[in-house]
Amino acid sequence: MRARYCAHELELVDFVVKTYHPSCNAQDERDAIAESIAGNWCLLEVVSCEEGSTLMRALLPSMLTLLKINDATA
Repeated sequence: MRARYCAHELELVDFVVKTYHPSCNAQDERDAIAESIAGNWCLLEVVSCEEGSTLMRALLPSMLTLLKINDATA
């Protein structure tokens, strides 16, 4: 996980793509992965981790803006 986090911070798209599980077909999603890596993340939280699987929650600036808008109208 640490290596992938560092790769995101350094925008090392090829490394991130290569570290996906083969069943994810990450090479086919390379452009979307590159766009995600280039974005600013406000939060990245590990929700759970089991053998062979990690569930993470991310918060992006666009989501934070949406949360603020929803909170203001509630």
